[in-house]
Amino acid sequence: MRSASGCPPIENPRKCCIKRSQRRIRWQERDLFITQEGDKWIVRGRIDTVNAGKFESTLGQIIKGGQTSVVLNMNQVEFISSTGIRVLLKYYKLLKGVDRKLRIEEPSECVVNVLGMAVLDEILVE
Repeated sequence: MRSASGCPPIENPRKCCIKRSQRRIRWQERDLFITQEGDKWIVRGRIDTVNAGKFESTLGQIIKGGQTSVVLNMNQVEFISSTGIRVLLKYYKLLKGVDRKLRIEEPSECVVNVLGMAVLDEILVE
């Protein structure tokens, strides 16, 4: 018998929650990779609350390098959370204040959607 939503009924809700929890842990294990290719930085993986600190510290080190323009290729970013957006905005404002730039090139569909919802695509994506 199916419920009103069309899904089969949950016989043991506790068991279902355990499965969801395990799935969440697997997603959190995915890592974030940032590598340099010429004058661009390739960002790959997920930017979420688990690894936003790593994203923020790596971006900080890149900016301390003194480049006038920091270009992030985000074509391989699978997910970006509000925490990741906060990091991008923090460094965008920091660089803009000293006549430098933070740009996103070739954003993935996920990045375009999230930045579009936050109305940040116009200032970050080129």
